[in-house]
Amino acid sequence: MKKIYDVAIVGAGPAGLNAALQASWLKLSAALIDENIGHIKRLSRIRFADKMYNVPGYHKKSGRDLLKDMEQVLDDHKDCVDRFYESKAISLVRKKGIYSLITKVIKSGLRREIRAKAVIVATGVEDLQPEIHNHPKLKAILPIFPYANSGLVYYCQVCDGSSTAGKSVGVLGHSSETTGLAVSLVENFGARTVSIITHGKKLLQGQDLNQQEKDKIIDKLRRMEIPIYESRIADLYGLREKRFGLVLSDGRKIDFDKGFAAFGWYKINKDLVESFEPKSDVEGFMMTDDDRQLLTSKGKPIEGLYVVGDLTNDWKQVDIAWAHAKTAVLHLWKTYL
Repeated sequence: MKKIYDVAIVGAGPAGLNAALQASWLKLSAALIDENIGHIKRLSRIRFADKMYNVPGYHKKSGRDLLKDMEQVLDDHKDCVDRFYESKAISLVRKKGIYSLITKVIKSGLRREIRAKAVIVATGVEDLQPEIHNHPKLKAILPIFPYANSGLVYYCQVCDGSSTAGKSVGVLGHSSETTGLAVSLVENFGARTVSIITHGKKLLQGQDLNQQEKDKIIDKLRRMEIPIYESRIADLYGLREKRFGLVLSDGRKIDFDKGFAAFGWYKINKDLVESFEPKSDVEGFMMTDDDRQLLTSKGKPIEGLYVVGDLTNDWKQVDIAWAHAKTAVLHLWKTYL
């Protein structure tokens, strides 16, 4: 008979890894599935964190260090946790109280069925990146990654806003969230100067704002001396000098101590649970009960199906993702096992 795990965990970021660790400490059998290959792994948000200032004990370590350390702890629990890496979870169904998860090995295309009494989905989100060069999607966004990996470009003001104190900052984006970030970096975090680069868009283009509201925002930016550059970004420079430099399509060059990418989400990785008709908020994030069980569109929790971390309508923070994971594992252990 095919093995039935106590829990299958999809996603090996901070939330998924902590779910696997919590399961192992309770001596539960767990399957941990993650794509974990090439450029796909580099898109993980945690890997852009140069220093984990908001995680106690990690102020001198990076997001990569955190994942590596968690993986090493998991190595001590191989008897409980089977890792299926370089595999993509493509479908999930529940029959007679057992979940059937179909995965596909990325390189070979080989399909595998993993069965479990409960499932934790920790597939997270991906940030929208600026398409700088006129190439296919991946090549067009590659130029930004070395700057993000070097700690020159940030994505989360809660995580990294304090790192901009006394520095010049270039904020990429054109939405009201972009303008709000620019103002916050000055007012809350003490950035020396902030500029907005819209990458060829009109500032506040496509936003659900009336003209009076737009004028109010633009007037505040003007009073705060936050310049707006609406030219496209043609190229980046300054990596060797540890500067975030931009070449604009009109020929101008501007450079900063730090950059923030504020284009919004590229993708909320919720495809795996869409067939369960989940309840989501206005931004598309999954909604759960207090035990992190996914809610249906009618607000009823789905037994044994948990959603944790950045996929949920909660703060996108490592320690919150960890708490989600622990809550989910404790609940499934107590309730279903």
